[in-house]
Amino acid sequence: MYFCRAMVSPTDDFARPLKTSLKMSHPYTIIDMEYTGGSPYKDRMIALALVQFDGAQVVDRFYSLIYTEAEVSDFLLSMMPFNREELEAAPTFEELAEPIINFIGKSILVGFDVRRLYALLKQAFKRAGRRFNRQQICLRQLVERQFPITHPRTLTAICHDFEIPFEHHSGLLHRCETIAAVTNCLFAEIPHIHDKKQVRQIVQATKFPPNLPMEKVDQLPHLTGVYYFLNSRGQIIYLGKSKDIRTRVLSHFNSDLESGSKQRMKEMIYDLQYRVTGSELLALLLESDEIKRYMPKFNRAQRRKQYRFGVYARTNKAGYLILELDYLRSEKRALVQFSKKWGGIHFLLQMALQYDLTLSLCGIGSFEHWFTSSGFEEELFRAELETVAAHNAKMEGLIDFFSYPHPNMLIVEDGTDEAELGMVLIEDHKYQGYTYWPRVKAPNLEQTALSTFERLTILPKIRNHLIPFRENPDVQQIIRRYLRKKGTDVKVLCF
Repeated sequence: MYFCRAMVSPTDDFARPLKTSLKMSHPYTIIDMEYTGGSPYKDRMIALALVQFDGAQVVDRFYSLIYTEAEVSDFLLSMMPFNREELEAAPTFEELAEPIINFIGKSILVGFDVRRLYALLKQAFKRAGRRFNRQQICLRQLVERQFPITHPRTLTAICHDFEIPFEHHSGLLHRCETIAAVTNCLFAEIPHIHDKKQVRQIVQATKFPPNLPMEKVDQLPHLTGVYYFLNSRGQIIYLGKSKDIRTRVLSHFNSDLESGSKQRMKEMIYDLQYRVTGSELLALLLESDEIKRYMPKFNRAQRRKQYRFGVYARTNKAGYLILELDYLRSEKRALVQFSKKWGGIHFLLQMALQYDLTLSLCGIGSFEHWFTSSGFEEELFRAELETVAAHNAKMEGLIDFFSYPHPNMLIVEDGTDEAELGMVLIEDHKYQGYTYWPRVKAPNLEQTALSTFERLTILPKIRNHLIPFRENPDVQQIIRRYLRKKGTDVKVLCF
């Protein structure tokens, strides 16, 4: 069964059944727990302690072991003040969910490492089919912001500073009461701590990376661009793009509840920077190039790859447009590029299925023996050919999908302010880069193509001011997707 220990001191062994009747909740609930690991998705709580704190003193206590089907190692249990038999006799979290909600009420959770504890508690409620959302205050972070130091604080060190008796291996409830005592001392040092505005600011700061100065977040704009997270050595560990930099960055600070890697990234953030691009397309292109340039630790997509193979289109002797998988050649334009041959084979099979193409015309005829030995029917490679016109119409649709709408064009986007425009240059189906150009000197945007005069005068100047970027399959895909998504909302000037 579960218990609420009404203790006069942390050493009192008196226990009584928990009162589950609803009552006026106090402003704060101190939380601490024992758990199998720090991942909220795969790890579980095995003991939970809660202490109601009114801002000055402890008014009620809750403690319970929690039965879980997750594996609990003998090594972990050897460090706990309970044994496996007691743990297996404990109630499940589903049985405790309602009493826990009644005990916490609408109070703010306070803990030494509260975000990690909150993530585990929130996921436990989710598995029990309950929604649980509460505000939190991280005690360690609050101490470090109030009393700047050169190294992280432990609960033992903080208690020593405040002259509060504490033993590291004491029970869970004793730790909660110690945290309450530290909170009481800390609140006495913060002016207007019980004002609603001050409390909201502290709660908001709890979501921020513990090592990031709050003024860095305050300076973020609601503009389109690329943002960078830096570690203590000034190295970029993550970067991303957004149409609203401030909102997107703040959403990252909530995502630490999702996984251990996001928690680790948050702890490593010491600084953040940003670059305003004005245009979403320019932000996408800059983000892609910067990821390949800096290879940030926590960016997984669009990292630098070595592309060795490409899919090419050509016309055979019978007049059919066919696909070929071959090594990359500089003299020919590949529709799609791949780092491994199997990626190209998989792509060709997908295209044959999507566009209803005959396999023998899709560049995988040389792999016929492999496919038939793997269970594919030989008839798939012997299917009767369509007419040249019908087949080529399908192929032209495929080629158009993986090509820019025009081989030579300027994509005109918003600049960083009203006085300029962003210009993305495509020449001979290759992305050359982008630049910012004064709006008053821009080509006539009412037309669909550059005039001869503009090709001879404005276009060379744009090339000279171009910020060069590398052409790669990720960039090609970004531009094609953007143009398809925006449609006629994008201004394109052909030349």
